[in-house]
Amino acid sequence: MTLQATTQSQTHVLRGAAIGGLSGCLAKTMVAPLSRIVIQMQLFDLHGAEVAGIRSTARSIYAEGGLRAFWRGNGAMLGHRCVTNGCIFPVNELFKKWLQPLPTHQRDFLAALAGSVAGTAAGQPLDVVKTKLSASERFGYDSIWQTVARISREEGWRGFYAGFKISCGTIIPTVTVCFFLKDYFRDSHLVGLLSSRSGGWIPPVVLSGAAGGIGAALLTFPLDAWKRQAQMAGGNKRWQQEIALTTGSTRVTTHRAVPFILAWQYLARQYHGLPCELIKVSLNTGIMFGLYEKMSSFADSKAVRAN
Repeated sequence: MTLQATTQSQTHVLRGAAIGGLSGCLAKTMVAPLSRIVIQMQLFDLHGAEVAGIRSTARSIYAEGGLRAFWRGNGAMLGHRCVTNGCIFPVNELFKKWLQPLPTHQRDFLAALAGSVAGTAAGQPLDVVKTKLSASERFGYDSIWQTVARISREEGWRGFYAGFKISCGTIIPTVTVCFFLKDYFRDSHLVGLLSSRSGGWIPPVVLSGAAGGIGAALLTFPLDAWKRQAQMAGGNKRWQQEIALTTGSTRVTTHRAVPFILAWQYLARQYHGLPCELIKVSLNTGIMFGLYEKMSSFADSKAVRAN
């Protein structure tokens, strides 16, 4: 490979990382209120409350600080999304290029898997910070730096990887399924028909991205709730006391928290907050993939003109 080709390849990777991170941040900011509601609903047990609906959860968030409360923790969420998407998109594209000889579906699946592994490993610490900030003010997490300092002080560096095993079992399948279904549905007749019915106003990639997000959410939503609860368990005194009674120790680790969480769950509660999650994820993934493709096309056209 020539020096010019190597430079172009590196530039393409960096551009993909920047566009992927930016598209993810913009999409997440748009759906941040729904994300906050879903996280609160997933953590309702930690509040000592009965099962809450979307309206009552939204009212409780609004009572914390008005409309701004719906974007609480969004700074950590943007950092997390920038890091994860900045890894997922370029790694996905690179593996599609490297695995070009393989059948299309097999190539797309392996590329999505590789991107999801890279993004999960890189973004886990910020995912923990985001979860703690999005939970509720009553837990005492006020800002990104205060949360980082508190986790370091109370839980050590391991606290930033609380729930990591569950994350590997949730985020990796979620991202893999989402990207794979996006590629799978993109050229389907139904997506093309719906796009044409909208007069071309909704691009196929937006519809296929939304379908991929919904499919992934349906598959992994209960595991995502368990992950959130495991991430909160390390710094929540009430859960520390409950787990201490169960395990005979006040030291909370992920592998000890998980059996307690699993025992806590009932089948009827495993999908609590799913309707709101489906609305959120369809909008988020549709907007994200649409923005990524639009910005990538714009960048490619600029590069062609420059050459």
